[in-house]
Amino acid sequence: MTWPWASLSAHRSPALVIGPHVKRRHVDHTMYSTTGMLRTMELILGLPPMSQYDAAATPLWRCFTAQPDLTPYQALASNLDLDELNTENTPSAQKSIWKGVKGEQSVMPAPRRGAFVRLVAEEEEEGEED
Repeated sequence: MTWPWASLSAHRSPALVIGPHVKRRHVDHTMYSTTGMLRTMELILGLPPMSQYDAAATPLWRCFTAQPDLTPYQALASNLDLDELNTENTPSAQKSIWKGVKGEQSVMPAPRRGAFVRLVAEEEEEGEED
């Protein structure tokens, strides 16, 4: 079994759609957005869109069927040790994405914090005091 989040970038989130009206044994490769998921929930609940963004978003209509399948869902037991940690010297740690893309000897850049702060030069500050 291939997990959908195994190769995801930071711009993607996995979504599982579960219920009797969801198509079974179906993988939908349509590119949906968070607002598309919101729009789907609004449609299911009969709610109007909250903004122009979710009004224009593509709902997950390809995932659903009109004929419900009431067969109980059978969960599979994990075949991985969920308590195992990815410590510094494990094979997974050795294959970090950064090193795999940029090279084994590459150095990761320092984190950048995004804040909407406008730095004012001293000259501007002095001009405002007049």
